[in-house]
Amino acid sequence: MSQDNGKPNMNSKGPRWVRILLVMSLALNLAVIGMLAGTAYRVKDRWAGKPPPPPSLSVTLYRALDRETRHTLMQSAAGDHPNIRALREADRKALFATLQADPFEVEAVARVLEGQAQRQYQFREKLRQSWLDQVAGMSEEERAKLLERLRRDPRGHFKGKDRQKGSN
Repeated sequence: MSQDNGKPNMNSKGPRWVRILLVMSLALNLAVIGMLAGTAYRVKDRWAGKPPPPPSLSVTLYRALDRETRHTLMQSAAGDHPNIRALREADRKALFATLQADPFEVEAVARVLEGQAQRQYQFREKLRQSWLDQVAGMSEEERAKLLERLRRDPRGHFKGKDRQKGSN
């Protein structure tokens, strides 16, 4: 006679690959939950109940330009590089190389920083001139529309809430 007390056989755990898959799924779920919780923790007190500061005037002017003008400005800012990101990466690599150089020369670091600052200044000058050229050719009505767009939060590409809530 067999002793079957109605208890299931506990020795049968199933295929090993199923257990591995379940452990991997659990680990992935915990990683995603951890990332979401970490992001929420970092962001929750970012501005401590205050509205974020407005963007710089350069950002506001840049985003107020039409798409073609912005594209042209970015191409001119990139210079010899295929795009502005490649230029920024080249600047970073140049800075890292000068910081790691043996012997270290602070003048070399200063030259890298000065070159980047000069390109940034030239870009802002081109931006300023392009924006002024556009504004100079506008009618009163077009300038009024531009002003309305500028008053809106540019972080939403001029589709956000009005920054000056009480003004019209």
